[in-house]
Amino acid sequence: MAALGVDVGSSKLVSATLPLGEEGGQQHGRLPVLVRNRLSNDATPLAIVFQAGNRRELGEAAIDTPASNADNLVAAFVPRLGAPGEQGACRIPPAGAAQDAQVLRLEQVLAMLLGGQARNLEAQTGVQSPSHLVLAVPPALAAQPGGAAAVRSAALIAGLDSVRLTTSTAALAWHYAERHGRDIAEADVPRHGRDIAEADVPRTVLIVDVGHMACSAVVARYTPRGGSQEILLEILAEGGSFEAGGGVFDAILGKHLQEKLEKEHGADACGGAKFLFRLNKACEKLKKLLSTVDPAKLDLDSLIPDKDCRLTVAR
Repeated sequence: MAALGVDVGSSKLVSATLPLGEEGGQQHGRLPVLVRNRLSNDATPLAIVFQAGNRRELGEAAIDTPASNADNLVAAFVPRLGAPGEQGACRIPPAGAAQDAQVLRLEQVLAMLLGGQARNLEAQTGVQSPSHLVLAVPPALAAQPGGAAAVRSAALIAGLDSVRLTTSTAALAWHYAERHGRDIAEADVPRHGRDIAEADVPRTVLIVDVGHMACSAVVARYTPRGGSQEILLEILAEGGSFEAGGGVFDAILGKHLQEKLEKEHGADACGGAKFLFRLNKACEKLKKLLSTVDPAKLDLDSLIPDKDCRLTVAR
């Protein structure tokens, strides 16, 4: 038996095998193995490009699509999973000239990416179908209406059964105990007056995870058990928001630069999927440049039709 664990972030997903024993428990002495994608990368971007003739590109091939194909790119969709109507769907180009554009629910889009991870698992390990699927999602997605149900539906559409859903922050809290258990057990041990076995002093930790489009936090309490290395983990609170993250910063910066460009070149020249696609890529580069250079400058050829632009941002 082999379970597939998938950490579904706001912009990427990462998968690993979870070896199981005969009674369904994790086998001691066998470590999880990261499932690499077709390009031998650990992380796969949550992006799909739909093309004519029902062809599609997943992951890196989608995120690196040319700006001219930006209309057919589906990315940054995790915050909209489970939303009603058009907000929770996307349009893909028609397969032929006489056909209309098709509408897909975002659950179907996520299912295509999860199915890709199952195929990568088979190619790497020979496991044709995992016996269990564990999905870790941002708390902001799990808390919003329809979010958890959408992720479960995506897994079933991909043909993956025995689905267990957890939050990425709960996984982080567990990992903290695994990594720092000895420090927790040895901390605050009294030197006089009490036996070590009586020194079950809890430690309360706040863990904050800032991702691309989601910021998550968990408050966890770790209590040593009788002076041993065993740690009792309690999740006291967890939550998250899609209003903070690296991609959110890019969007705010992009809106600021777009307003400046509209004043210089007119609103008609600063619109469309191709323009916004290139501007968003530029904002991500500017943000990284700002970590070392202030002000950051970036030249873009023909961002405005027949015009080169220099974007400058100071901290």
